[in-house]
Amino acid sequence: MSRRLGFLGLLFTLVAPVHVSADWLITPFVGIKFGGAGCPCPNIPFAVLVDPEDAAGLRKFTYGGSFGLLTDGILGIDADFAHIPGYFNREGAPNTVDTSTVITLTGNVVLAVPASVSRDGLRPYLVGGGGWMRVSRAGFVRILNPTSNRVALNIGGGALGRLSNRSSVRFELRRFTDIGAPDTDLGLSFWRATVGVAFRY
Repeated sequence: MSRRLGFLGLLFTLVAPVHVSADWLITPFVGIKFGGAGCPCPNIPFAVLVDPEDAAGLRKFTYGGSFGLLTDGILGIDADFAHIPGYFNREGAPNTVDTSTVITLTGNVVLAVPASVSRDGLRPYLVGGGGWMRVSRAGFVRILNPTSNRVALNIGGGALGRLSNRSSVRFELRRFTDIGAPDTDLGLSFWRATVGVAFRY
C-alpha cells in the first residue's frame, strides 16, 4: 500500500501543472530614432514618404510607453506606442516642411530569459510583432501635406535590470519598417534605441 501511495505521489508531482507567475509591466520610455530611410525625391509631390529636406536619416528624439505581461518563464506580450516628432525636418533647411511626425502602435510577442536563470541580474529578451504606423507631413505648399496609415513590423531586443521589487530599468533596441502603401512603393524604416523604467504590478 505504501508503495502504491508513493507511486501515486510521484505521478502527481510529474503531471501536476507548474505554477508560473506573471507581472503586468507599464514602461514609459525616451530615446532616439536613427538610421531612417525615406524618399528624397521632390519630383513625386503626392507620395507620403517624400523627404525634400533629406532628413529621414537624422537622429530624432522619440518618446512613448509600453504595456505588457511578462511571466517568470520565457513568454510575454507587449503593446508599444511611440511618437517621433520632426521626422522629416532638418534644422537650418529651407522651409519646405513645416511639421512632421511618425507614430507607431504595435502588438508584440516577448521571448525572455527565465527569471530563474537571470535571478536579480539583467534579464535579456527578444521582441517582435506588428501593427500601425501613421506618417504625416505638413508643408507651406498644400500638396506637401499628406498623411498615411501603414502596416508596420518591428523586431528587436533588450534587457531588464531590477531596481526594486516593483521597478526595473529597461534598455531596448528595435527595428521598424512598413510594408508599403497604395500611394507609393517606397517604404519607411528606422532604428529606435530607448531607455525606460518598467513598473511591475
